[in-house]
Amino acid sequence: MAIGYAEESERQWEFDAAVTQLRPCIQSLQKANGMAILLAGAFTTRDQQEQVYGQVESLKASDGHVTLWESTLLSELRLKFRL
Repeated sequence: MAIGYAEESERQWEFDAAVTQLRPCIQSLQKANGMAILLAGAFTTRDQQEQVYGQVESLKASDGHVTLWESTLLSELRLKFRL
């Protein structure tokens, strides 16, 4: 089971919907940040929140370069999730 979904297809559908919502935000880091925080509200259990935070943290470090925006997003997620 992947983040509360019984079927992989359900999780993939939700992921695709989230990407579609985020596309207009790509041009503005402020819009992207706001949308990411809004979407983070869908994760309501501590386990889900920790998984999301861990995945974002892994993505942040994947290219070996951490931007200010990435650090800010992680800080805001930590606050939202109360981690």
